[in-house]
Amino acid sequence: ESASETHDSGAPHDAGREGGSEHDDAAFDLDALALCRGAESALLLGPLLGGVADTSIKVWVKTQDAGAAIVRFWTRDGAIRETWTPKPQMEDDFTTVAVLTELQPGSAYRYEILSPDRACLLGTGEFRTLPAEGAEARIRFAAAADVLDDDVPGFRDIMQTKPDFVLMLGDNIYADGSINTIETYRVRYEHVWGGGDFRALFASVPAFMMWDDHELVDNYWDGKNDEVYAFGRRLYESYQGSHNPDPLRAGELYYSFHAGQVGFFVLDTRTHRSNNADLDGPDKSMLGAEQKAALFDWLDKDPSQVHAIVSSVLMHRATTTGDDSWQSFATERAEILDAVSRSSAENVIV
Repeated sequence: ESASETHDSGAPHDAGREGGSEHDDAAFDLDALALCRGAESALLLGPLLGGVADTSIKVWVKTQDAGAAIVRFWTRDGAIRETWTPKPQMEDDFTTVAVLTELQPGSAYRYEILSPDRACLLGTGEFRTLPAEGAEARIRFAAAADVLDDDVPGFRDIMQTKPDFVLMLGDNIYADGSINTIETYRVRYEHVWGGGDFRALFASVPAFMMWDDHELVDNYWDGKNDEVYAFGRRLYESYQGSHNPDPLRAGELYYSFHAGQVGFFVLDTRTHRSNNADLDGPDKSMLGAEQKAALFDWLDKDPSQVHAIVSSVLMHRATTTGDDSWQSFATERAEILDAVSRSSAENVIV
């Protein structure tokens, strides 16, 4: 569904300089580009960077009329590489993800989104890969959540810090509180994902995302058994999960990744949750048995120097969200903290 092609004719930007920003006539017909100005709607949303690693990155876009796109970028020696996105499908809300591979660790790249005929420049940005896994390196990341509007000044503040990536920790839209239909939830995604601050940040800074309750329903706990979960998850996977690292188990959402000597485990605190109102005890779980076992296995086996457990729900005791917080799952929280203390994992943070 996707293909990569390396061209040896040299970059259309300044020769030998990675990430140049000016086009020349060898690569683009300027008259054709002028005609393309009205066709920019062919790229409805994005580009959005995700799933960055030391040698790869994912580029997410939402296109018009199931049209594929080309992601073009330049290697260190100035050679052009192009990767096609898989053709978008209606069931994925016409979103699609290109995976750029064989990149160099800790390296800066410039990229462009082109129409399939290469006549239209639909988007542009730049990114940096993570340091090599296990390498000694400073890692800088931001954590954000609770995105209520389409433009958020905090996103501008994040961009100024130049982080390696952003953890988007849930309530990345507020879809509930209105009519609970896939159409209204889709509009909320398009509203937030289309915000100027949002698009500017994530065209250059990769995101790792996980949902929380407001991508579904406030304080959601019903599991996989209702209509809201079905269409909420469909939209989550189209707009968020598709550009995350692969889940640790097929059909699940939780995942892990590495940045230098730091390992991250990103929890799904909604899919397997017991009823928030259940009496706390050993049978009450926010994670479910399989996810919890995967977390404990990660704590025992991941060789990172620092381990970060990423929870969309506050784990400390000073919470204000009542039964929806880890306070009402205190038995399982104590089990997790005990597993941390008994594991071989060093420097564990939440």
